[in-house]
Amino acid sequence: MIGFEPGVSVTPRLRDGLLLDRYDVAAGTKKFAAAGVLEAIEAKGFANPRLSIDSYGSPLTHVRLHADKHGDSHLLFDGCLTEAAAGPEYFAARGYRIARATRLLVVFWAREQNPTARFSMARPRLPLQNHPGLGLLRKVFRVAAELATEMEKDGLAAYPKFAHDAILFYRSRLFLFLDGAEQGRLEALWRDLGSLGLRNFSLALSAGCIRDAEGRAVCWQPGLQIHPLADVLRDHFHSDAYGGAVQAAYATCRYRCDERGLAEAIAVFERSAPDVRTDSGAGG
Repeated sequence: MIGFEPGVSVTPRLRDGLLLDRYDVAAGTKKFAAAGVLEAIEAKGFANPRLSIDSYGSPLTHVRLHADKHGDSHLLFDGCLTEAAAGPEYFAARGYRIARATRLLVVFWAREQNPTARFSMARPRLPLQNHPGLGLLRKVFRVAAELATEMEKDGLAAYPKFAHDAILFYRSRLFLFLDGAEQGRLEALWRDLGSLGLRNFSLALSAGCIRDAEGRAVCWQPGLQIHPLADVLRDHFHSDAYGGAVQAAYATCRYRCDERGLAEAIAVFERSAPDVRTDSGAGG
């Protein structure tokens, strides 16, 4: 079961082998090519890119992109998408009024990686990473945004499982949390703890090392971050109620890090992947 927030319902998948019950492998490959994804991976020395699509009866459509290099096949992109709707009750519970349910295309999971590259000191491994990134997420999200537009969705949503995902989405200047108070808390977290760096910031939150002004541990339980595509969501993000909620949370929330706890979390994290090599040279 997909664990979205109350008031957000997920659309079930009906047909396997189709992206969102609509696009077959040929159509999906064409979308990736048009966004420059295939050209970019070929520029990195990969050949014979090929897309696969399945759902296994899940509400999620699973998309994978493989390509060949040095005689081996490599998984370069792995993503799960679904459709969802945020009803008026979701907004009402947060003090907003909206006339109808908003239709969303949700990127529930996305990972792009270069298995032939190494991590560097400048770009260390992040949680759930086994290999450095390819630098293609913007192009991949361009594909998702085009799909959402063609399917007449009100917005493209991302589900940030880790805090570093939320910061990367936010810094892209494309995504905001649907809940203004949550957006304000994220900005306050980064204001107070951004000096830790992206990896340690994310580790600290996932390990329960962040404390609020009352000394309580901050638990990472994210909602959906949204890139609006229709006026119903643009108006929401530009509303006085949303802006006021962001500002109030940003002004009142204060956070600090338990440095000892973070040091322990870093040690555990670094021991968790002894097969992942890190050097000071250029990564992918």
